[in-house]
Amino acid sequence: MINKTLIILSCFLTLLVVISAIVHEIGVNQHLYVIDIDNAEKNDEILLSEICSNVKTIILETNDSVLIKQDGGVQVYKDYIFVLNKSDDACLYAFSKEGRFIRKYGNRGNGPGEYLSIKDFTIDTENDIIYLMDDDANQILLYDINTGKYMNKIKLERKTFNCFHLQYNNNKLYTDINYWHINESGCMLQKIDQTTGQQQQCWLDPQYNKGWNGGISIIDRLEESPFYVRHQEACKYIFYFADTIISIGKNQIESYAVIKEKNWITSKDISQIAEDLNYDKVQTFQTIRNKGFSYNINSYMEWNDFISFFYIKNHYKYFVLYNKKTGKTRTTQSLTNDMAYGKPWIVNGFSCSDENGLYEIIGMFSLNRYLERIKEDNFLKRSLDKYEELKNLPEDTNPVIFYYEFK
Repeated sequence: MINKTLIILSCFLTLLVVISAIVHEIGVNQHLYVIDIDNAEKNDEILLSEICSNVKTIILETNDSVLIKQDGGVQVYKDYIFVLNKSDDACLYAFSKEGRFIRKYGNRGNGPGEYLSIKDFTIDTENDIIYLMDDDANQILLYDINTGKYMNKIKLERKTFNCFHLQYNNNKLYTDINYWHINESGCMLQKIDQTTGQQQQCWLDPQYNKGWNGGISIIDRLEESPFYVRHQEACKYIFYFADTIISIGKNQIESYAVIKEKNWITSKDISQIAEDLNYDKVQTFQTIRNKGFSYNINSYMEWNDFISFFYIKNHYKYFVLYNKKTGKTRTTQSLTNDMAYGKPWIVNGFSCSDENGLYEIIGMFSLNRYLERIKEDNFLKRSLDKYEELKNLPEDTNPVIFYYEFK
C-alpha cells in the first residue's frame, strides 16, 4: 500500500513538473508601446531618404560552388554576412561585408556534421557558434563561425509539432512551435535544453496567434523567421496573425508592443472559418487570406527611437514607421527607394539590420525583373558606389544587397 502511494505521489509530482515546464505566463510590461494604425498619419509615400542617409552596394561573389537560388534569411555579425540558401541544395554561406565568399557551413547528407535540410540559423555571439535548424532530421547542428568546423548536434524531442526556426539569446536557445493539426493546443514558443534537446519551458498559447497554431511555413511558403532584431539584447518574436510583439530578454519574456488596427483578424474570425471548413488547414488558411483581414507583421526592424515593419491588408503590403519617443505613427503603401534608384522602386521588406543601418537583399523572386530594369537609362542612380558593376551583372549572378545607413 505504501509503495502504491509512493508511486502515485511520484507520478503526481512528475505531472506537476511537466505542467510547470509547459505553462508559463509572459511578463506584464508597464511600458507597452501602442502602435495606433487606425489614427496614424496616412502618407501617399514615405521616402527611404527620410530614414537613411547613405547607401552602400554589396554584390555577393558568384562562382561554381556558391550559387544562391533561393535566399532564405540574412544575418549580419561582426564582419560576416550570412545568407541561407533554401533551394534543393540548401546550405549556409558566409560572405565578407564587401561580398567576398568566405566559407560554407556543413553539407547535405546523413553523416556527422551533415544535414537533410536547413530552415533557419542563429548565432551565439558570446562563443562565436552558429546553429543550423535541420527540421527534416529533427536536430540542430553547431559549427564554429570562424573556421566552419562542425562541433556538435542537439537532437530534439519528437512531439506532435515541428520546429522551423530557432534563436540563441543570452545563453538560452528558443524555437518556434508549429502543430501538425489545427485543433491542437499548447504553446508557440519554447526554450530547449541545449544538451538533451528537451523542452524546458514554453510560452504563448495559440490565442496569441489568434487561435492559429502554426504551420504557415508549410502552407504559404512564408520563410521569414518569427524572430527579429536577432542580435540585439532583447530579440523580438512575432507569429503570423499576432497583433502583439513579444520581447525575449535576458531575464524576462514579455509583451513589448501592440498593434491597433480595426481590420486585424480575430480569434473568432479564424475559429469560425476553421469550423466551417471542418478544420482543413490548407482551405482554412487560403480562405482567411482571401477575406480582406489585416495580419502578418513582417520585416520588423528597430533602431534608436524607431520601430518599423510591414503588414498585409487586403493582399497589399503596408509600411509602418513608429516613433517610440513621440508615439507618432506613419503608414504608407509605398516605401519608395529614392536612394538607389532614379525611377520609382518600392521596398517590400528588409532582410535584417545592425546598429547602423538596414540590409535589403535583391534575391531570387525579384532578381530577374531587377536585372532587366538595370539596363534602363536612369533606373539606377549614377551616384551608386558600384554603378558600372550593377549595370553589367550577368543573369546567373548571386543576390545583390543594399545597405542603408541610418541618419
